[in-house]
Amino acid sequence: MARLRFAHVETLLPFSCLIGLFLDGSELELILREQPLQLHPKPPQKRIWRGSTVAHFAGNNMLVLYSCPANNSSKYFVQVLHNEYPTPMPVSLLSSIIQQKAKLNDLLQDCFCLVEC
Repeated sequence: MARLRFAHVETLLPFSCLIGLFLDGSELELILREQPLQLHPKPPQKRIWRGSTVAHFAGNNMLVLYSCPANNSSKYFVQVLHNEYPTPMPVSLLSSIIQQKAKLNDLLQDCFCLVEC
């Protein structure tokens, strides 16, 4: 079974930042605490976050959820792919996203969006 979601590059950039792709440890901690990031040094300094890498033409992110039905475990494993290549994602960020999703579901349970404004 697969659930596929598609969006424009304008969504890809903030989503990549939200899940911590191409960020160093200090930037990730700031995002988790919802604090602003510092400005990057001007080129030619080395940076992990590069627009041409993160959101080039036909760029994409994919989160793949794995489970093992053979051992009847309730554990799941998440693999992050950026432009079809496996990409590391910080474990602390993943647990934070899961907690935030639970909070968001609680907030949206009474929200019915039947009409587009």
